[in-house]
Amino acid sequence: MLKKRIVLLLTLTLGFAGHDINTNAATSDIPVLPPAIHTPHTIPATGTMEVAFSPNGGAAETVINAITEAKTDIRVQAYLFSYAPIAQALADAQNRGIQVRIILDKNQKTSTHSSVNFFTAHHIPTKFDESFHTAHNKIIIIDDNTVITGSFNFIKTAEEKNAENVLIIRGNKKLADLYIKNWEWRWKNSVAVFPIDHT
Repeated sequence: MLKKRIVLLLTLTLGFAGHDINTNAATSDIPVLPPAIHTPHTIPATGTMEVAFSPNGGAAETVINAITEAKTDIRVQAYLFSYAPIAQALADAQNRGIQVRIILDKNQKTSTHSSVNFFTAHHIPTKFDESFHTAHNKIIIIDDNTVITGSFNFIKTAEEKNAENVLIIRGNKKLADLYIKNWEWRWKNSVAVFPIDHT
């Protein structure tokens, strides 16, 4: 009886150990953050902050207004993107000469509601970030100086039905630089939806 218990204990122990080894092997494929952003940063509080909430608290309008302020470029990272008014604001920005580039989570490949086809139809360079279980960002960087972040996915439900928040930080270049470093890392390692002109 004692021998059976010892064998059972060893079996369970080795089983759990094997499980840990397999888990570590699986996570070893996850990309490592670049040195510039692999540790937390404390940034001096400069510039202004604008905050909005949903449902129906002006969150989407706040994002659209910030997009219309763009003078040179807009970088987007989004987990979900299907809200037509924000997609249209990005297309309008590109039409007036703003460089717009978008990174989406790989789930947007198969989503029937995704704005991917809209972006490709408007020749907006778009990529899928396929390196992670989930690329869960909700970020827009404008003119290397404004950062939009928060829980707000760029979808109609976030505007009309969900409890969400959006925060816009303007005029904090050091903060924007960190977000840009992260964005550029992901842009370099994401997969283009259609051929992108690099000239």
